[in-house]
Amino acid sequence: MPEGVNVFGYAPKQLTLRQSLLAAISTMLVWGLEYYDIILFVSLAPILEMYFFPSKAAIVSAIETWGAFATTYFVRPIGAVIFGWVGDVRGRRLATISDAALVGLATLAIGLLPTYRTAGVLAPILLYLMRALQGIGLGGEAGGGAAWALELTPKSIKPYINGVMYSGLSWAVFLTSFVTLSIKSAMPQTFSIYGWRILFITGAIPANSLSNQALGLGIPRVD
Repeated sequence: MPEGVNVFGYAPKQLTLRQSLLAAISTMLVWGLEYYDIILFVSLAPILEMYFFPSKAAIVSAIETWGAFATTYFVRPIGAVIFGWVGDVRGRRLATISDAALVGLATLAIGLLPTYRTAGVLAPILLYLMRALQGIGLGGEAGGGAAWALELTPKSIKPYINGVMYSGLSWAVFLTSFVTLSIKSAMPQTFSIYGWRILFITGAIPANSLSNQALGLGIPRVD
């Protein structure tokens, strides 16, 4: 297939430098959100285990907690299929905005979930459900975001745009560490009670930033 020609047999108009950079930054934000979630869940695993998977057998609680973590990865292929189809049929921008919103809302919801003590078995079920929704959204973003940012980017600047996207990991590590240390320092006595919820609630911020940029700054649809 000739360069620049998509699967439907025609070549859409290339993005400008400004549009390519905006698409890369938006993708970076969502990829950063993905790593933010991964780092955050791992660092807060003991707290989540205490509130959502209490058990007399520590090994059972640990398996249930890390099962919730693994759920995100098990369902990612589903997200790739769903949002891959959306990207091909309705456009990459819509697919990227949609999966970003799904991840952000699911992360926000985790910070608002009731605990096992107040909701019983419903609490861990909801946690697994939110983790599954995160995985579906992230599965769509992994390839869709890169395709959106690189498909129509001029060949001469593709390496630089790619570098901007992959810097998401670095800022996610910084963001997670900074927010965690800040919240722990501000509420050392209550962090394990409700301070941990703030960390998940802040996870929705990058997704909102993506939506505002992509919708408001004139990036064209990629068919």
